Amino acid sequence: MDLTHFTQDIFRKLVDCFARPGTTAPMPMLAKVNVNGLYDETMSVMMTLLDGEVSFYIASTNEQLQKDVRMLTGAKITNLAEADFIVIPHDATAQQVESVFHNAKTGDLIDPQKSATILYEVAPNASRNNFSLQGPGIKTKYEIAMGISHQLMEIRAKRNKEFPLGIDLIMIDKQQEVYAIPRTTVMTEVAN
Repeated sequence: MDLTHFTQDIFRKLVDCFARPGTTAPMPMLAKVNVNGLYDETMSVMMTLLDGEVSFYIASTNEQLQKDVRMLTGAKITNLAEADFIVIPHDATAQQVESVFHNAKTGDLIDPQKSATILYEVAPNASRNNFSLQGPGIKTKYEIAMGISHQLMEIRAKRNKEFPLGIDLIMIDKQQEVYAIPRTTVMTEVAN
């Protein structure tokens, strides 16, 4: 499959994930695109969403990682507060992850679309918490076990409380699955 058809397929899957929050989509990988430090599934998403018109930030001290992504996508490297797309690698520290959720841009009332989308790699050994999702694209409720802490979801809720401002979230795990949590989705932790 050539790159154009590959990215079109990935884009359709991402749109479907945003239209139906919490549902997963299998994420194929580009055999020739591998960046040490990121999941192959993350690179598939980045090859689809990033280009010379957008900026990105990776929550990592590995500068080579940013250079590799820049070379493959053409996107501009920038700081956390200005990035259109922010990648949280699976090996990011808790402090790096919290910093992203606290500092990602949420847009403004004139241009709410100028907010960040966070690509969050779920660590293979991450404990999973159960959340109930409600909002557009969900009939009543949808329950999902996610490898993200209640604390991060509280930060996300505070950042997204003034709709249409907020951040969108794409969760990526090593089982070749991706799911999206748009800013319009309300998450509530469910007791295990």
